[in-house]
Amino acid sequence: MPRSRKVWSVSVWRGNVFSGGNSTTGGTADRKNTLEQVLLATPAAGTYTVTVRSFNVPNGPQPFSLVVTGNVTGP
Repeated sequence: MPRSRKVWSVSVWRGNVFSGGNSTTGGTADRKNTLEQVLLATPAAGTYTVTVRSFNVPNGPQPFSLVVTGNVTGP
C-alpha cells in the first residue's frame, strides 16, 4: 500500500501588495507605513504562520496589534 506524503507549500505575502483586490506573493517590504493588510478572499485550508518584523525602531520595543478574521481556530 503506498504511503501518503504531506506536501508543504510556502507562500509569503507582504502587507499592501495586491492584485485584483487580493494579496499576491512577491513585492517588497513596506518600511514606511504603520498599517499593513493581507487579504486572502478564498484561502486554502491549512496552517498559516504570521510573522511581524520591525524596521528602524529607535525607541522600542514598539507595541503592535494583529487582527485575524474568518473561520479560524487556535489560541
